[in-house]
Amino acid sequence: MTLALSGYRIRQRDYLLGITRALVSNLNLRAVLRLVLQGSVDMLQGYAGLIALQDELGEFSFWASYGLPPALVDSFAPLVAGSRNLPSPSPFPSPI
Repeated sequence: MTLALSGYRIRQRDYLLGITRALVSNLNLRAVLRLVLQGSVDMLQGYAGLIALQDELGEFSFWASYGLPPALVDSFAPLVAGSRNLPSPSPFPSPI
């Protein structure tokens, strides 16, 4: 195993441990999503990320952002505005 791959796996493990601690310690969904997003952006060597969740009415709202100024987050709203009433993924795989 190369040194770079070893370092990548160590970082990956550290992020997963941090996410696990957040899940167990406070159960704050926004804090957990932010940790997941921060780890994802870092592991993919990106600069920023955004998580939008769909509510029961089919509307999306942003729950976590990373690497974006708060004032810029709302400018992404048009991307999810037309995405109302998307079908929910089935909890069970399709038999077909």
